[in-house]
Amino acid sequence: HPLTPIIILGGHTHIRDCMQLDGRSMSLESGRYMETVGLPGWMSADLPAPKTHSRRYNGEDRGSGDAKNISFTRRYLDPNRVTYEYHTGQGNFSFDTPWGRSITKGLEQLAKTFDLSFQFGTAPHDFTINQWVVLGLTEVAMPIALTVNNTRASIPNIMITNSGSLRFDIYAGPFTKNDQLTASPFADSFLRRDEAMETELWARGYVGTRYREWVERMHNRDVELGGEARRAAGNLTLGYVATDAHVFHRPARVLEPVSTLSNKTEE
Repeated sequence: HPLTPIIILGGHTHIRDCMQLDGRSMSLESGRYMETVGLPGWMSADLPAPKTHSRRYNGEDRGSGDAKNISFTRRYLDPNRVTYEYHTGQGNFSFDTPWGRSITKGLEQLAKTFDLSFQFGTAPHDFTINQWVVLGLTEVAMPIALTVNNTRASIPNIMITNSGSLRFDIYAGPFTKNDQLTASPFADSFLRRDEAMETELWARGYVGTRYREWVERMHNRDVELGGEARRAAGNLTLGYVATDAHVFHRPARVLEPVSTLSNKTEE
């Protein structure tokens, strides 16, 4: 079916990208998690109307002589209440629905049930993933963790963890159970060996590399075009930089993260 219109929706590599393979197809990827709204509601295809029902099959107009290209439109939207209100034509007081209010009430009840407002302590400053994922673990958390049980204090210890276990920033101020789940939603699972073990390699797909390369290209391209001063003058917020974005941003500074972290050992 060479004339069948094709729309491809992807997302596993976490980037914003849109590529047209031919005149009757379009592929879209809308970023990672809930950073972007770019699904079918925001990519549309202007399909030609058939003259008769019998001439239309799977989007093909079999009565046409030459296949015409399809006009596609798409837009990346930052997900937030203001965006939703604008594109639905609603205001602050008319946007909520009974179903939405019911969901909010349910979430509030869950937060109460699991005591998500419980405060563990206070973060003295922001711990961002880019700047503190290494220092925060190796310089602060690991030394304390290794002293909790001092029965092996005389034996050198090596602690290795995946830096991807931290998923979000920790902001200065009260640190609650909700902040803990936001920053690291995984169940703690630490494995211990009394002696060193040989390195084991696992053949697993890893999409983080492609995502970081995309963010780095965005930053480098903006620097080459002299956009840093221009964006600073426009008082733009941090975010993804795309020519067809609904809201313009300035790119975040790129800092190459490491795959694994370990505590310091004695010389």
